[in-house]
Amino acid sequence: MTPLLFGLWAAGLAAAPRDQALPHLDRVLVEAARAGTLAGPLRLEDPSGVVVVLEVEDAAVATRALAELDLRVQAAAPGRIQVQLPRHRLAALEAVPGLRRARQPHLASPKSLGAGLIESEGLEPIFNDTDWRDEGIDGKGVDVAVLDVAFDGWEALQGTELPRRVRADLLDPEAGSPHGSAVAEVIHDLAPGARLHLYQFRTDVEFDEALALIEADGMDVVNASIGFDNIGPADGSSAPTRAVDAFIQRSGAVYVAAAGNEQDRYHIGPLSDVDGDGYLEIGGQEGTRIDDLLAGRLLSLRWTEPMGAATWDIDLHVWTAEQDFLDGDAPCLRSEEPQGGLGDDPYESVLGPCGGARAFAVAVLKAPGEGRLQEIDAYLYNPGGVDARHRADGGTLTLPADSFLGVSVGACDLEQGQYTSTGPAQQYSSRGPTEDGRTKPDLCGPTGVSTDSFGEGAFEGTSAAAPTSPASPPWWPTAPDWRARARASTTASPAAPAIWESPAATTAAATAAPRPALPTPAAAAAAASRCPGPPAAPPSSCSSGGGPPAGALRGAGPADSDRGSTLGRALAPVL
Repeated sequence: MTPLLFGLWAAGLAAAPRDQALPHLDRVLVEAARAGTLAGPLRLEDPSGVVVVLEVEDAAVATRALAELDLRVQAAAPGRIQVQLPRHRLAALEAVPGLRRARQPHLASPKSLGAGLIESEGLEPIFNDTDWRDEGIDGKGVDVAVLDVAFDGWEALQGTELPRRVRADLLDPEAGSPHGSAVAEVIHDLAPGARLHLYQFRTDVEFDEALALIEADGMDVVNASIGFDNIGPADGSSAPTRAVDAFIQRSGAVYVAAAGNEQDRYHIGPLSDVDGDGYLEIGGQEGTRIDDLLAGRLLSLRWTEPMGAATWDIDLHVWTAEQDFLDGDAPCLRSEEPQGGLGDDPYESVLGPCGGARAFAVAVLKAPGEGRLQEIDAYLYNPGGVDARHRADGGTLTLPADSFLGVSVGACDLEQGQYTSTGPAQQYSSRGPTEDGRTKPDLCGPTGVSTDSFGEGAFEGTSAAAPTSPASPPWWPTAPDWRARARASTTASPAAPAIWESPAATTAAATAAPRPALPTPAAAAAAASRCPGPPAAPPSSCSSGGGPPAGALRGAGPADSDRGSTLGRALAPVL
């Protein structure tokens, strides 16, 4: 940037102003309210209207106000209400008492890469020593919940790839993907006697409601081959992760999460502005080359200030090519949410498309905040991937794979019927550590398996790896002498810390270590109010800032951590 242009830029350095008439709506919703259909696509919209999440002070008061406005509540979670309404009525949301913010919903994504009776190839390596099913241990009496975003085709699979009777609680039976059905197939292959229950959700609010329903239904095990990406820190403090840990505490159920397929999709590093031109560097690199920012894909930027209290005002701009940026052309996409303190998240996002197969994303400083810029880490996430020179070494977990009490599963190779837990892990499989330094994922499972839903060898990703854990007998509290079997399996297969014979042996080793006693709900609530730590975390474990020091998020986490999950303490990391 020339000195003249830099001077003009610096003179105008100020936080982005809020819309005076619609101060609680995020920028995209403001544009939709004012321009109607001309404002462009929104994340979740159909002929009935656009789906909006309201963050409120008092949900009961807000719900009554919405009823008076003739707006129906679709779903609710602590501090959040989900509604659907036409664009021309968005401005009416400002009349809701105690409204903190109206935003678009966070959408979960399935963790698969894969677009007659078929049996998963994962069975052979899992049962390479002992097939528990031959001994009558097949999951009988165990209720397994499959929590997913879509279950196309599940009814046709009953009696063949799925049990004869499957209970389903679905929002949209034809959501456009057989992902959840494929997950259920893998579980049924490994645990044909287990009762399967299907639960569907789409948004962060519906996720909480689904967990409440699963708890009320008394499920023993939950498989969630889905996740939310880059909507908050992977340190146990995000809303989905908090919901999962609270669910586990109350219900005693086992929750198994896919670690994610995000390893090639993140650019992570400390922020800087070495040349002072307002275009920020991430890890010393100004701008990020991204791949396939197609229609419907959400590119996001998050930085490690506390959620709800961001003081640095940073925007996200996208150009069709790096040369367009260098030539001073206008960006094709912008996200310019205001940040300036209480109530503001350190988060920006844009919805594709932008140009062709490649694009160029830049973090743009709008106004400085508290502390030093170099002490803040940035997370740029693109579902289509980032250029190899930008890819992060670790810290790429999906949420809630950072759960303190849940189990997270990565993907390892399955070649010629042999499962190689020594690695290498699949390139795409998300790696830890968590942002508070814990080792994740906990386990590793086979992938690239066959299902009726996706076809031969086409179910790829941590979505396929995760179901190998809830379908393994060590998780079944009703299986005969299950703890004795777990200890026997561990003794029979001694191994180096990061090397296991099979997913079954891995799961057995973890389950042989008894879970610690959980605190009372009152103690957990008190701890949660103090810091984003595990349930009943001591005050000394609280972090005073929004994350670890800049540069502390690379590479593998510690082999053991007194803040880790039960599995993290019992086992060294797979990945």
